[in-house]
Amino acid sequence: MRLVSLRTTGLLSLLAIAGSLSWFGCADSTTGPQGGADVTGADTVDSGAIKQPPTPLSALTVQTGVSDDAPSAGVPILVRCEVQGLAEGQGAPPTHWELYETPANILYEPMIDGDHVTFRSVATYKVRCILDATNWIDPTPVIVKVEAGPALDIDTTVNPGQLAAGSTADVSCSGHDEFDNVVEEGWQVFVAPDGPDPGGTDGLIHANFKLKALTVGTYGVTCKQKNGPEDASPAIVTVTHGQPYRLVTTLGAPSIVAGYSTTVACHAEDKQGNAVPEFPMAIDMPTKLTLTGFAVSGTISGKYAVRCVPQALDWTLFSLTAAVLEVTPDVPVTMELALQPPKPFFATYEKMTLVVVAQDQYGNPVVDAATLPADVTPAGAPAKFFGEKTLAFTEEGVFTISVRLADTPTVGDSVDVQIDGAPPSVTVLYPERGATLQGAKPSVTVSGLANDTITGVAAVRVNGVPAKIKPDGTWTVIIIPRWGLNVLVIEAEDMSGAADGTPGQITTITQSFYYAEKYYPMDPAPDYIPDAIKVWLDDSFLDDGNHNPTHPDDLATILEGAVAAFDLGAILPPPMSVGLGYDLILSNLSMNPPSLYLDPFDGGLHFGTKIKNMSIKVKLKGECKVFGIDLCPDFGGKLQIGLIDLKADLLASAKNAVMDVSLVNAKVNLEAINIDIDGILGWLFDWLIDFLVNIFTGTIEDLFESQVGALVGDTLTSVLDSLAINQTFDVAAPLPGMDDISLTLASRVHSLAFTDAGGRLGLGAVIDATKKVPQNPLGSLARGTCLKGYSPLWNLPGQSSFEAALWDDFINELLMAVWYGGTLNLSLDEDAIAGLTGGDSGGLGIPVDSMAMNLDFLLPPIINGCNEDGLMKLQIGDLFVDVDMVSPLFGGEGRIGVYVDVEMTMELITEETDEGTTFGVLIHGIDNIWYHWEYVPELFEGEEAALQELLESALIDGALADLTGAPIGGIALPTLDLGELSPLFAPGTVITPVLDALVRDNGHTLLQGSLE
Repeated sequence: MRLVSLRTTGLLSLLAIAGSLSWFGCADSTTGPQGGADVTGADTVDSGAIKQPPTPLSALTVQTGVSDDAPSAGVPILVRCEVQGLAEGQGAPPTHWELYETPANILYEPMIDGDHVTFRSVATYKVRCILDATNWIDPTPVIVKVEAGPALDIDTTVNPGQLAAGSTADVSCSGHDEFDNVVEEGWQVFVAPDGPDPGGTDGLIHANFKLKALTVGTYGVTCKQKNGPEDASPAIVTVTHGQPYRLVTTLGAPSIVAGYSTTVACHAEDKQGNAVPEFPMAIDMPTKLTLTGFAVSGTISGKYAVRCVPQALDWTLFSLTAAVLEVTPDVPVTMELALQPPKPFFATYEKMTLVVVAQDQYGNPVVDAATLPADVTPAGAPAKFFGEKTLAFTEEGVFTISVRLADTPTVGDSVDVQIDGAPPSVTVLYPERGATLQGAKPSVTVSGLANDTITGVAAVRVNGVPAKIKPDGTWTVIIIPRWGLNVLVIEAEDMSGAADGTPGQITTITQSFYYAEKYYPMDPAPDYIPDAIKVWLDDSFLDDGNHNPTHPDDLATILEGAVAAFDLGAILPPPMSVGLGYDLILSNLSMNPPSLYLDPFDGGLHFGTKIKNMSIKVKLKGECKVFGIDLCPDFGGKLQIGLIDLKADLLASAKNAVMDVSLVNAKVNLEAINIDIDGILGWLFDWLIDFLVNIFTGTIEDLFESQVGALVGDTLTSVLDSLAINQTFDVAAPLPGMDDISLTLASRVHSLAFTDAGGRLGLGAVIDATKKVPQNPLGSLARGTCLKGYSPLWNLPGQSSFEAALWDDFINELLMAVWYGGTLNLSLDEDAIAGLTGGDSGGLGIPVDSMAMNLDFLLPPIINGCNEDGLMKLQIGDLFVDVDMVSPLFGGEGRIGVYVDVEMTMELITEETDEGTTFGVLIHGIDNIWYHWEYVPELFEGEEAALQELLESALIDGALADLTGAPIGGIALPTLDLGELSPLFAPGTVITPVLDALVRDNGHTLLQGSLE
């Protein structure tokens, strides 16, 4: 479909040539000349005013042209012969044309009708024109490539016809036209749910004659000719599930009332989320739950992780998706009313707190049970209420306080309280004992009531600061609190010594509160702590240069695997117009495995990938007609690229749990480009080669920038999203008498920032537990500015290949959750203590015949890193200790009730053991301890200081010697199973931190080491 002159002057000369063509009639290959003028006797040719001599026949040539050089079988084309070299006005001599070197073994011979020829068999034919007078033959014949006509019988083949989800198959389309030619081009593939078990939409996707299975089911795959018929009998493809990967636990209800049950079901899924039936599984759950058939029940309130596990296979090979079952208390059936503190008697004006402990039939505490207003008898009793459950009596006597539940008034309890004035009496009205206070400006106004009915009150001092006393006995004083634990020592002095100038009788109250600028509320659900866990992403974590796909230990290897698994051939662009009447068609892409590198910079990652030896099948299909003649031949061949080098900047950041990943500055460099198109490379002009190369280069560049770049960005996002976990784990009670607890940990990416040295990743985290304490604090303490008004900016130092830091806020929320779940409240009876001591009480330091003890934490333990010396302190406020013992020291049975506030310095250290490097807590000693004695054995009444000295020397000093002698904990760093986090990682892909140092710095516990 081209003229010889076009091959030597280039396609851009088409219009110039078309204006000067002279076309003459032609005959078939076996007949004489058809048409033309007899010019042999002419002397001149009249050309208006100028007479030109005719061109001699021997100087004339002829050129061959056809109306279509790539016709479909059965479609006639026109053959035309052009005589070149004619003088202006000179008639063309007779010509004819012929087919020669016609392929052998074709099924149908060409049909010639005048100047038209119809080819019926697919083959390559040659057509040339001949000048009759001189027998001059066109030396550059037209090559006609006959294509198959429209397919009449179409067959769709898929290999394999049954696919496991995640695998691929090839589609081949075949058919024959009316002349039995095989139809190889012009195929389109359509996929739709079909067959006996139709799958879901997009459950089987296709591109470039490739299928990828995603969803189980059957699908019809149909080949269709463009603008033509389609296969009436689609190939049915069956997609089956892949190998089990994720074991999912499903509960009929996420919460049950104690004593009731809900169903539990297990199902296995492959990586695409298809169910894998009949996979043998068992159910793993805490011993506090009971499994009966497929129903799980429990009678002890709390949150519990229920998970399906493989029966006989390694659990680490699977991703286990647990379900959290919360068992809530049943309706209360009993109620106990107690006083805090649980004293046998109170002084006048001494404040007491009513503690309502409601329980269901299983003994679960029903916290925050609504109650009716307290009733005090006898009628007219001198009770003064400072709130719903806080009161004091202004006169001596014995009074009965009764409380009933609001929802079940038949359930209630009473307590008798004896008021025996021992003036002077002093009460703190604000803050309450065990309070949590919040404020941006560190200032607390402490207020109270002082009364002495005999001599009067001379002075009230709070931490040594005199208070202002009003005539009605109320007093106030302003104090400047510290972050964390604040202990109030209130002294009330009467006027008994005023006459002789001696000090009066002093009554002392010691109580505490916590203070912070901010709290993380626990109710109704705890807040995420921003950047609770900080992780340093150094060069070796991002790209260590050693990319082993079977053991991806850096981010680059993970991204490289994602690119290698991506079917680039499936995203080759559809046919595109490239101008000059041509469409560019790319198909059949192959290449070597890619290599990839990452390099951090301010704001993200420099990203590069190299792919060698890419090969793409190329077809240039053209159609451009001038005077009915197709001047654009079809070309086919191969594009080979020795190296594709993609470089880009991957901007990656996160702020306030919003992640942003984008690709910018993408540049693609192609090297060693070789275009081999049907052997015409040698005779195409440079400009045409450059034109084609530019087309190919632009297409490949766009492909890699839009697809590969986007893939890397999406994979990075998936890797970071995989750090968003939600797991429930059980914490065993450290001592008998304490309850086990289930904690739920959730995390998500909160911040991300890259510099030239690496990346800093911050994970927001939250820890939750079921409430089992009656107290209602503001929440878990936030470090904030340590009440200094500014927050020090702290970043991971970036000095080790592995660095992770725990924010103090996260540790405090962990301690809060343990306390919130009631684990710390301890009740040890005589048998339990005998079990702890082995029946030998000699280790207690004092002679004891029998002993029972209760611990009631009014506040959670906290760590305080806001101290001026930078040391980390463990603080406990208002721990009430109730001890009942029989000892000769007390002359028999004696009972001690005391509030204790403790502050001790502690340090986190590492230790080398046979199991590897572990870390634990080393307590240096008690810095401060405060006591508020509520009741003591009669022998020590008025001699509380002596009792304090005895207990410290006999009990506390010995306990401290045990605590400070060696680290507590010995916890090994947990390994990270990447396979459980994301399907991007192979099951069993484990990263193990190796700890070199553990450091305290600016409210963070920093772990430094390496990864293996």
